[in-house]
Amino acid sequence: MKSLAAIMATGLALVVIGCSGAKPAPAPKTPAKEPAKTAPAAAPKTEAAPAPKADPAAPKTEAAPAPKTEPKKDPAAETTPEPKAEPKAEPKAEPKEDPKPVSKTDPKADPKADPKAAKGGKDEVVAVVDGEKITRGDLDAFTAKVTGGRPIPASQKAQAEQQILSMLINQALLKKFISAQKIEIDEEALFDAKLRTYVQRMPGKENLHARHILIKVGEGTVKTDAEALALAKSVRKELAGGADFAALAAKHSACPSKKDGGDLGDFAPERMVKPFSDAVKAMKVNDVSDPVKTEFGYHVIQRLPAGAAASGPEAMQENFQKLVEDLRAKAKIENKLPVPPPAPMGLPGMPDDDE
Repeated sequence: MKSLAAIMATGLALVVIGCSGAKPAPAPKTPAKEPAKTAPAAAPKTEAAPAPKADPAAPKTEAAPAPKTEPKKDPAAETTPEPKAEPKAEPKAEPKEDPKPVSKTDPKADPKADPKAAKGGKDEVVAVVDGEKITRGDLDAFTAKVTGGRPIPASQKAQAEQQILSMLINQALLKKFISAQKIEIDEEALFDAKLRTYVQRMPGKENLHARHILIKVGEGTVKTDAEALALAKSVRKELAGGADFAALAAKHSACPSKKDGGDLGDFAPERMVKPFSDAVKAMKVNDVSDPVKTEFGYHVIQRLPAGAAASGPEAMQENFQKLVEDLRAKAKIENKLPVPPPAPMGLPGMPDDDE
């Protein structure tokens, strides 16, 4: 017990001594040096080691993503403004809408705006029959058929066109009426109709047809050959510019045909002087010649169609007879009937001359 008490007393004494600072130097130095050395040593080692390792790594990681993310954003930004293609599509849609108002004035949509339908053009509407249009081209074609291609004098043209248009209107009405009828045509009637049509369309004799303007020395103000040639060239130039042939013939021609617009009608080549006939033969239909000199003067000639269609019963009979002769000449014919005896003077049923 004493020893335990002594130990306790010794320990208490040591504690008391430490608290009183009897030995202050060794007690504070050791504990003070140890934390002071460990604190600063541990702090700089841990801070200095990661600091330099993190510094080079930090700029590398920061620099690498920076350029990678920036170009990714740039194309994204470029693609977002790509809706600029939409304004490109808008102007494309606008020109598609532009032609729509233009189509309203298109000649096909608006006949009034059609230049061909202008007065005097082939598409000019000259009459309307039950909604069906008759154009200037229809009238001109029918006129050529009726007149055989011969020109109509300018003074009679308006009246003639009215009469021919009336015929064309009648024809249109009849065609429409007959087309609606249920009519059966027998073979014989059809044969007669076709034969008549073919004979009517057969060309006439091989004649020429022309009209001319004759410039003659001594007629009017023309005194010399040179003046006649100069006037003929002037007339030819006017015709090339669209002047009316019949009107110029009436004004300048020294031929009696001037009253008919210079029309000479159909003629056999030998009927005219050779230079004139040769010039007409060398021309195409409706062509106009340069001045042609003959013993009569200088001629400005226009060739016209000859024998376009047979007209009149005599011409049709001639064509029919010619057609039959040509067919018989080409055919191989065998007549099986016996050769009859010479025919009597009179025909059967007719009295003889002696009776």
